[in-house]
Amino acid sequence: MKTLDSMEVKLSVVDTRLNRKVEYGMLASFYVSLLTDRQLSVIRLYCNEDLSYGEIGEQLGISRQGVSSTLLRSFDKLDQLEKDLGLAKAFYKLTELSSILSKINTDDPSLIRAKQIVLSMISAEEEKHGI
Repeated sequence: MKTLDSMEVKLSVVDTRLNRKVEYGMLASFYVSLLTDRQLSVIRLYCNEDLSYGEIGEQLGISRQGVSSTLLRSFDKLDQLEKDLGLAKAFYKLTELSSILSKINTDDPSLIRAKQIVLSMISAEEEKHGI
């Protein structure tokens, strides 16, 4: 019989894996031009399509080990790119700032202009990265 604690641990692991997939899928959209075609294909199939290593290998004609190696190298590369460039972090800070600014009600032209600038920056980044 499974205990509640063991079920919670398993749910936590599943949640962590899901968050990781979402995170790397988003990072890939920011750094798409810095990934190889194979890295991008494997990441998209794994993160966006939720395919298993075997299913990805079948589609791309590579082994499960090849899929695993490509994902590990790709995730390492994405982590390093984000550490060095911080594009995703900057984008999320902009969206947080936009949220804060949208809650401020004022007729101050400077604040209204700041809101417009932040929203246009977010829109440009969303368009550029397909978010």
